[in-house]
Amino acid sequence: MSEIVFNNFGFVSACDDIDYTVLAGRCMSEKGMEKRVFRDVIFKLNLTENDKLLEIASGTGNLSIPISFIVDSVSCCNYDLLIEKMKNRCPYADNIMYYPGNFLKISIDEQYDKILIYSVLHYLENEREVFDFIEKALKLLKKGGRLLVGDLANADNENRFYNSQKGKVWMEKHYKDNKQYGNNGQKVSFSEYLVDMKKDGSCVKITNELIFKILKKFREKGYKTYLMEQPSNLPCGMTREDIMIVKYD
Repeated sequence: MSEIVFNNFGFVSACDDIDYTVLAGRCMSEKGMEKRVFRDVIFKLNLTENDKLLEIASGTGNLSIPISFIVDSVSCCNYDLLIEKMKNRCPYADNIMYYPGNFLKISIDEQYDKILIYSVLHYLENEREVFDFIEKALKLLKKGGRLLVGDLANADNENRFYNSQKGKVWMEKHYKDNKQYGNNGQKVSFSEYLVDMKKDGSCVKITNELIFKILKKFREKGYKTYLMEQPSNLPCGMTREDIMIVKYD
């Protein structure tokens, strides 16, 4: 992950006034929709009470914390300050483990039934890093396990949707909702906290071409790969999609 992006998340995590939705990289206008992500992830990963799950770039636990109630254990990897914030949210959880640090630079020796990478890939630097990131995650996946690479910000989908009449109506409501939060004195997006910081550096552009490269590359490596739509009632659900990768038994 870009060091600038990684450190910016760390900087923002120390801000006391930040909303957990914004800290997850979303806008306040998406706050009501965010809770639906949990159900979608449970369904797609087919989570069970026996599963050991790893969430990579887990933020402050918007998904990991509720998931911890329905699986055997959850391991979370992220910036150390974000990890500390998550610990403060669930100080008595005895089935959550933590790996502070940039996933690409730390060592994890465990094996997992399910792995979640949600709303992360568009923060990586380039295609090479995308493939390295997924490759490393798959090495931690048990046979028969499932890896969900979720919430892919597909630029081709975005261009098509935002240029449609439905997309223009959606954007108008999006700006209106954020303006209302702003009028109440709240910062409505992650970037508002980075006024005096280095802006996020160049990040990979997720497109149809890259998505199909991922599907093809890992299918050729012997995995099952699937492209899955997101329900339209999820945050940015009209423009984003998921990849499921399953390791053969």
